Order: sequence, then C-alpha cells, then structure tokens
Amino acid sequence: MSAGIVACMSSGDYVEIDFGAGPANVPASTRQLTLGGRKSAVPVPADGPVDWSRLDRLPDLDSLSWTGADRGVVAFVAGRRITYLEWLDAAGDIDLTPTKVAELRMTAADLRSLRLPASTTMLLLRDPPPTVEVDAPHEGLDLRIFFGDQEPAIPAGVAHARKVWVKAGRAFSARVLTGLADVESLDIELLDPPGTLTDTDGLAALPRLRALTVENAYDWDPATLPDLPALRELDATAPRWGARPGQPSEPTSSASRSR
Repeated sequence: MSAGIVACMSSGDYVEIDFGAGPANVPASTRQLTLGGRKSAVPVPADGPVDWSRLDRLPDLDSLSWTGADRGVVAFVAGRRITYLEWLDAAGDIDLTPTKVAELRMTAADLRSLRLPASTTMLLLRDPPPTVEVDAPHEGLDLRIFFGDQEPAIPAGVAHARKVWVKAGRAFSARVLTGLADVESLDIELLDPPGTLTDTDGLAALPRLRALTVENAYDWDPATLPDLPALRELDATAPRWGARPGQPSEPTSSASRSR
C-alpha cells in the first residue's frame, strides 16, 4: 500500500462524503482510503477541525493514508480500529498507543517522538531525525528505516526489532546498527552506487544475526566482515565485488552463500 492508493473500490453502492471542502462519491465497501494532500479521495479543508464522523458511512474501512498534522486522525484510527496507517509529513509528538495499528508507515523528518501500541508489528520510518524518540513494545518488530537528508541513527526504542531493512545513500556505517541486539535478518540497501559499507566491525554487536543482505555495495569487500557466529545466509547484489556500474559483471562465489 502507498499514498497512491486513493480508494480501494469494489462493486456495490456509493455514498457521498463531504468534509466541507466539496463532496465526493466513494464506494460504501471501501477498505483503503487516502485523505489529505494532493491525492485525497475526498477533499479535506486545508486547516481546522476534521469531522471524522463523515467516514461512518464506510463501515469496512481498515486502512488509511493521511497527510499533515493530527487534526483528530489518532482518535479516529483508535475508534475505528484501523490496522494499516500511512502518515505523511508527520511532526511533533505522536501517541498511537490507543490504537490497534499493525502496520505503520511514516515520513518523519519533523517527528519528535512516537509511541506505538503492542499491536504494531511493522514500522517504516522515512528520514527520521537522529534525536527522535520511539517506544515500540513489540519484540518481533519488522523495522524499515530509510535515511535521506538526516544523519542516520537508530532510535533506542526499536532495539527489539528482529527484522531490519535500512536504505541509505552512497556510504553507510554499520556502527549505526549496534543497538539492534535482537536483529536476526538485516538488509542494507545503498541507493547511490557505487556504495560502500563501512565500520563493519559494528556488526559484531549483533549476536543473533542469521541473514545479511547488502545491496549495491560495489566498493565494499565482504572480507571486512567480523566473525558472526549465528550468520547462516550472506547475500550481496552487485555486478562483482569491487566493480563499479558500467563495468562487466563476473560471477563471484562469495557474493551469495550460506554458512
């Protein structure tokens, strides 16, 4: 799911929904809805309170994409037991503990703190600030954290994550990950080839790491990995170790192996 989903439409009757910025006809059976921003399925006033009761006409709604300040969205998600929430341009302090959200995706450049319910099993943060505070009680958390303009840092409150997917730019220091003592599966994707993974000695702090994937690390030598006793799978996607984009590919037996 993504912000591109305006409404999940299926056969059945349509209902009219009007937040005060113009009416829209939406299938009564809609389960996924995008509100706020340019792709809003129903026009929402640019500011002021939102009358969330207008969505009572959509009894099957369980997935929501929202853009902007809270404006009552947390109370609505809690009252309707929404399980999937995408929140773009999230900012300030957000407390989702009253909700039953299972999957949460956030663009978080201006986020100060985030509290999650125990029901949250997947958390995606896009470009969170290094000082953000996160309280994520679920011990089997699937964490996806995509860095952009902010300095890469892992919030202490997600230390129990078991599965982690990191996206970063050309270079990424593995020491950023040392607090993830419970991680079992780690995927590091570098978005600006030729990429390099530095300070790989930091991975020694991950005693339960069983599967490691490193993508687009053309300038990284896997021989720099420390001893990882629990590691069973190592996979890397690159034309060949040390090669740069545009150079011919050569198969390398160490690029993908099991221990």
